[in-house]
Amino acid sequence: MKKLSIMLGALVALSAVAQGKETVVAPVIVEETVREVVIIKETPKPWLRLKRIGQELEVENKSGSSDIGENVWLYNRVVLETDNWDFEIEAARKWNIDTKAGIEKTNTRTQIDAWRNFQAESFKYSLGGRYRAEKNFDRFQLRGKYALNSGLVSGNLNVHYNSVSGSEDDYYVVEVMPATIKLGPLKVGYWMEHKEGVGGSKEDVTEQQIRAYLDLYKGEKLGVTLENRFTLRKTGKKSDGTSLNGLRAGEYDFGGRNRTYLGAAYKVTPAFEVYGKYAYEFQNAKNTDRDTYLGIAIAGWNYRF
Repeated sequence: MKKLSIMLGALVALSAVAQGKETVVAPVIVEETVREVVIIKETPKPWLRLKRIGQELEVENKSGSSDIGENVWLYNRVVLETDNWDFEIEAARKWNIDTKAGIEKTNTRTQIDAWRNFQAESFKYSLGGRYRAEKNFDRFQLRGKYALNSGLVSGNLNVHYNSVSGSEDDYYVVEVMPATIKLGPLKVGYWMEHKEGVGGSKEDVTEQQIRAYLDLYKGEKLGVTLENRFTLRKTGKKSDGTSLNGLRAGEYDFGGRNRTYLGAAYKVTPAFEVYGKYAYEFQNAKNTDRDTYLGIAIAGWNYRF
């Protein structure tokens, strides 16, 4: 009994000592992470920038004319841009090439385009102008185009005045494609052009077409397209008041002229592209005793900066 009392007393004493000790809190070490901030100062873009350069060779041959091409054009193009403007400068030379008659230079062209681009909430549009100088005339042109942001509907309008040298009279042309509708890979639209002489000229020509554009193939690098221009009707009269009776400038009834383009473009690199087109036009003009054809071959390249 005495031993038990001693043990209980010792336990009470140890408990009292334990309760009297101070609690020591271990220090918490906080590691501070230092982040290095690198400030990159961008060089401002120049106001006027080079956007694209390219060349194009076009050979046009119609039945009964030069066996290679009576209209062979070599185009050289440079496209510049600002934040809202696009400018294109074109210099071209034209030859008549025949295996018997040889090569004859027939024309030169200098052309300057300017487009001002606008962006609305649901569509975008551009307004611009063109000046073209050739051997026998100067062209002053006003242009406009629009497209919904969805890409389903687009259109364009061109009005130009041609100041002609020599004995021919000046004339103006109104060309409009009010709406092109996109249905998947296919686009279809109505096109109309009206040409009318000024001054003493009585020339008055109107042509209407249905134009269709189809993406036959669209891959990562290669694209193949098809375009068809179907003439609904072309009517008019010459400057002497008589009805048109030529081949290219003749009158056509429904389906009297049809032109089809087959084209391909290949991206050699993301910036460099080569392309080619071939067009065949069948003509059945009124008051002529035979059908005629027109072939157009085009090859070119573009480099984008």
